Amino acid sequence: LVHALNDVVVSRGAVPQLLDIHVRVDGMPLTTYRADGVIVSTATGSTGYALAAGGPTLYPEAREILIQPVAAHMGMQTGLVVNEESIVELVVESESGAGLSVDSFTDAGLDCGDRVVVERSAYNAHFLRSGPPSEFYRTVTRRLGIVERQSTDK
Repeated sequence: LVHALNDVVVSRGAVPQLLDIHVRVDGMPLTTYRADGVIVSTATGSTGYALAAGGPTLYPEAREILIQPVAAHMGMQTGLVVNEESIVELVVESESGAGLSVDSFTDAGLDCGDRVVVERSAYNAHFLRSGPPSEFYRTVTRRLGIVERQSTDK
């Protein structure tokens, strides 16, 4: 059992080839991604690797879970936001295996058939905010290099 603040990532290891990762949500098949990997992210993690992989940015207080493929080759190529109570299962279907990373700290090898189960932790993180909640949008656009349009309204 490992707890994550940001994300859980199943991705290719040292072998540069696509992975087949079967994804189930609440026991129901979603899809099999043929991709470099799949990220399961919290709102906090949505502004990191998941964003770089083309995923949406979730508001920091959102409790939903983001499933984001990394460089998907075929089939479903966009991310999906699921309910906070959902249980997400990732099953490696590639003979070459894969790697597991949790918040970039826990690294483990996965073999074909290995299953990673991701669900909401019983623990909640609390952050100290130095500005109003609406400041989040300004911070994100500034960090992404998006220039704000100056309003001419007075």
